[in-house]
Amino acid sequence: MKSIPNPFSYATEIKYYLSHNAKHIELKIYDITGRLVRQWDTETGRQRDQIIWDGKDSRDKFLPSGIYFCELKVDEQRLIEKLILSR
Repeated sequence: MKSIPNPFSYATEIKYYLSHNAKHIELKIYDITGRLVRQWDTETGRQRDQIIWDGKDSRDKFLPSGIYFCELKVDEQRLIEKLILSR
């Protein structure tokens, strides 16, 4: 998993690669306190190899500048990347 650009101001592209037999995919964004602010479901994750995150939460509200964590779970594997949002 790789996010470009990082740090970002308006949007970041989260790229990931899945094996063809991946069954369960979760992509979630957490704030520095560990609160879940955005997530994408298994079907969305399976249809793409990238997600564009616009720095908004699940209610379509702009989040403040700060440190966020992107967590990608594919079956039993888990990857975490730190994202820096700078408005």
